[in-house]
Amino acid sequence: MITEEIIRGIQALLEQGHLSNRKIAARMGVSRGTVNSVANGTRRKQQTRHPRRPDGFTPPRGVPRRCPTCGRMVQMPCLACQLEVLLERRKRRFGRRARSTTESFCAGLTAESRRIFFSDSPRKS
Repeated sequence: MITEEIIRGIQALLEQGHLSNRKIAARMGVSRGTVNSVANGTRRKQQTRHPRRPDGFTPPRGVPRRCPTCGRMVQMPCLACQLEVLLERRKRRFGRRARSTTESFCAGLTAESRRIFFSDSPRKS
């Protein structure tokens, strides 16, 4: 992520007009493409808040705790348990077709939720 301070530095060097874009990129430690996008005014404004992901997945926040249901160390609410409940509902609803619908459902999961759901089995004590 490029800070606003670096962007302002690039703009100042561009306004001076003494250096080429290549030299500005080397001096500021960014790519030539970044310098060109600042020079052309096509650089997108970076959002300071946490943007919503395009798939609508918002990861849980907070201190990891042991889930009382599955025993995994997770940030609550436990996504693994939520996914297991959802998959069980699909199995009950679709019966024999559950496998194909489950596969299509799992194909739509984000990488992070796949990692959480399909991680190693929890150690129950």
